[in-house]
Amino acid sequence: MDNLLKIAIKTADKAVDILSKTWGWVSVIATSILAYFHPALYIYYAILAIIFLDAVLGVLVAKKRGDYTQSYLGRETGWKVLFYTIWFASVYLFETTLGTHTVYGLLFSFAIAAVVELISIAANGLILKPNFVFFKAIMIPLKGEVATKLGISESEVEEILASKEVFKEKMKTNKENKTLKKKGKQ
Repeated sequence: MDNLLKIAIKTADKAVDILSKTWGWVSVIATSILAYFHPALYIYYAILAIIFLDAVLGVLVAKKRGDYTQSYLGRETGWKVLFYTIWFASVYLFETTLGTHTVYGLLFSFAIAAVVELISIAANGLILKPNFVFFKAIMIPLKGEVATKLGISESEVEEILASKEVFKEKMKTNKENKTLKKKGKQ
């Protein structure tokens, strides 16, 4: 019994020592938040992985076009992470406040977010590999997304996808235009 009391006193002393420092409070709060959201973390990790894949493909598309993307890509990815964090946390808090202790609303939210991000990923894939059969099969819903990413009209996207040579020519023209713009600014 004395050993148990000694352990309790040592633990209490360490807890007081930790809570007397700012980093201790920050650590306790961060750990509490992570423990509360633990059931939802795997869903959040999945959307982070999808966002990361979209960012990587976005960089590859930008390199292919000859664009600079560091600051814009970082801002866009950061805003996406913040938006999904707030969205998923709000849904999870709402579900737990109702006392359901399920994650069905969170799963539905994840499904919506995943589809949005996967469309962006597929559009990047279509830009990178225009003759890939899967991307051509789902081209109709992707035309608008590809047009937005390339800054061209949907009819031009159809023309580009109809001919690989036109696609190469368009990418070359984009690089030349970027080079001319850079030289004009200097």
